[in-house]
Amino acid sequence: MGPEGQRQMGPGMGQGQGMGMAALNLTAEQQQQMRQIRRDLQREQWEAQGKLMEAREDLRDLWLAEERDPAAIGEAYARIAELQRPMIEARVEAANKMRAVLSDEQREALREMRASGMGMMGSGGMMGGPGMGMMGQGGMGGMGMMGPGGMMGGGMGSGMGMMGPGMGPMWMPGMEDMPVEP
Repeated sequence: MGPEGQRQMGPGMGQGQGMGMAALNLTAEQQQQMRQIRRDLQREQWEAQGKLMEAREDLRDLWLAEERDPAAIGEAYARIAELQRPMIEARVEAANKMRAVLSDEQREALREMRASGMGMMGSGGMMGGPGMGMMGQGGMGGMGMMGPGGMMGGGMGSGMGMMGPGMGPMWMPGMEDMPVEP
């Protein structure tokens, strides 16, 4: 390992940081700062994730009822949105903190990667943005075949389709800049 502050390649995909992070050539200090921001965000959101899972389970029960109550289902969706909002805002705040860790050169490289469909988790990446990527709109993250109106229901998001609501994680704005870590 080189002297402190020397730029190094980040861990590979097997260690959770992905090619986008490695391409930014982060210093060891930057990598540590990014990991800490993500850990702080994860800890902050654990309780909210539990409440969100319960709300999604309640929604699932409403959809599986013999007679569906439109008002109750609407309220359940409103509750999910209410729970998601602070989580989304926290993700955006964490993404802003991560961006602040990057040098001007690294931010420009990130913009270029995102424009070309790469990025840490950006458009065309695993957690893609609207319209692209495996987890973005049009993918498993909530809009395509697995998303609202899709064949399998909400799939990874919280929408409805032929098979009912989805129960898993969903793409949120700000995730495109979140490095992946196990």
